[in-house]
Amino acid sequence: VTAYTRCIARCADEDDVDPQTVAALFSNRAAACMALSAFGDALRDGCAAAALKPDWVKGHVRVALALRALNLPREAISAYHGALRCKPGDADLNLGLCDAVQEASSK
Repeated sequence: VTAYTRCIARCADEDDVDPQTVAALFSNRAAACMALSAFGDALRDGCAAAALKPDWVKGHVRVALALRALNLPREAISAYHGALRCKPGDADLNLGLCDAVQEASSK
């Protein structure tokens, strides 16, 4: 996580960094945060990745997974819809969406 934080800080100081690069750093740091059960931090970074590259599926997936880990399945449904706009018909995304719908209905 610390290495990604340093890289993100360096990118903030540069004017010509590709948004895809910064989005990938936020996405990767979100994945690292998920592995450490730092779900709120993962959500923040996933949102940053999705905002930087709204047409890139990984940011939306990071948001959806973090929201589910935070027991917020209704919000995760929206994130899965964002991911499916980027990658329509994806079986894994549809499965995640179905799981989030099931979790939301049992609350």
